[in-house]
Amino acid sequence: MLDQGLEPEIAEMTAYFPGVSHGIPITTEQTSSAADVAVVKGRVAGLGIRHIALADDRHSAIGGSPVVLLAILPAWMLDSGPDRRSDSPGHRSFIEG
Repeated sequence: MLDQGLEPEIAEMTAYFPGVSHGIPITTEQTSSAADVAVVKGRVAGLGIRHIALADDRHSAIGGSPVVLLAILPAWMLDSGPDRRSDSPGHRSFIEG
């Protein structure tokens, strides 16, 4: 997408917690240029979510298991395969191939 002059942008982020029936809007507070990590903020007061203390130093942290992140993409981003009609209204091809 970058080579086509398009710039990725996060439109919105939502966090989900066990036992909470709805998503919580979150915003980015800080990102790291050295690691794939970000600090996010959302209003969770009154939801009964237990806070987790952050590690004090680099020896406090323990490596964990891989995390799976899911994303829901708009249909027009997925509708770009070779069997799709490129002349259909609203067609946008992001995958060259």
